[in-house]
Amino acid sequence: MVPEVERNAQRTTAAIVLIGACWFAAWPYMGLSHDARLYALEALARVTPGVFDRDLFLAYGSQGGFTLFPGLFGELIKWLGLESAAFSLALAGKLFWFAALAYLARQL
Repeated sequence: MVPEVERNAQRTTAAIVLIGACWFAAWPYMGLSHDARLYALEALARVTPGVFDRDLFLAYGSQGGFTLFPGLFGELIKWLGLESAAFSLALAGKLFWFAALAYLARQL
C-alpha cells in the first residue's frame, strides 16, 4: 500500500506534467517571426560587428543597449546557430514561465 503522501505527490506530478504538455501543445514554437526578427537582428549585429552598420534600426541605437538580452542571444547564436539559439531561448522562457506558475499555484 502506497502511503497517502506519496500518492498525493504522484497526483501532483501527473497534474503538472499534463498541464505542461497541454500548454506546450497549445502554443508551439513558431520560429523567428514578428518581434523575434528584430531581436535576432540586434544579436546578429553584436556577433558580426560592422555588417549591419547601415541598417536604420541599428544605425542610431536601439533599445538593445538597455538590456542584457542581445548579448546573451548573440553568445547563444555563436554556439548554436540562429534557429537553435532562438528555439533554446523560447523553450527556456516557457519553462521559466511554467515554473513560476507552479510556484504561484503552490503558494496559493
